[in-house]
Amino acid sequence: MSSVYAFDDSTILNIFVLNIPKGFKYKFNGKETFKSKNKKRINEFLFKLSEKQIMPLRFTSEQNSIWYPDLERRTRKIINKWLHPYDLTFETVGGIFSANIVLQMEDFFDEINDKFESIIKSKEDISPIKTFFEINEKELTKQDNIPEDEDCEIILTYYNYKAEKDKYLISADEHFWGYKEEIKTEFDINIIEEWLCNKLTI
Repeated sequence: MSSVYAFDDSTILNIFVLNIPKGFKYKFNGKETFKSKNKKRINEFLFKLSEKQIMPLRFTSEQNSIWYPDLERRTRKIINKWLHPYDLTFETVGGIFSANIVLQMEDFFDEINDKFESIIKSKEDISPIKTFFEINEKELTKQDNIPEDEDCEIILTYYNYKAEKDKYLISADEHFWGYKEEIKTEFDINIIEEWLCNKLTI
């Protein structure tokens, strides 16, 4: 029985590549793609998992669906972040390009559906998880000190998930890696920083 590996959406989003259609490259100074700097590392780790026939987990509030509204919203946010330096957004980039982006997003969601097993985030009371972080509050550098409700839902869901061996959570979210020692001690979940995941031995 292998260990269990889960990814939060912040890291799953960093697999996405936005390809610029040939007719629109002039708007981006000839740039061909937008992608995360950690995409290669994440894909290297996903390849390791596939070689071992291990399907990673992702957390979702949607059941039996290949179109995830939360993921769509976050993908659009990432796209707008990429387009912003060029004074463009998903909504203003133009009808043809916008339609092309939607097709690329659909392909991305199909890829996620094929590569990841979804587990539904717990609807149980997260106040004990919240209290734990409040008692063990740390000074974070990039985000608010206390993890958000959704982060606490992920911790609770993964804590309750049955696994015979170790649990790993790959994330770029400081709310996780900023508390990695505390989360390991209290919830027996190993937090792996996204940019280090390709170094992890399976």
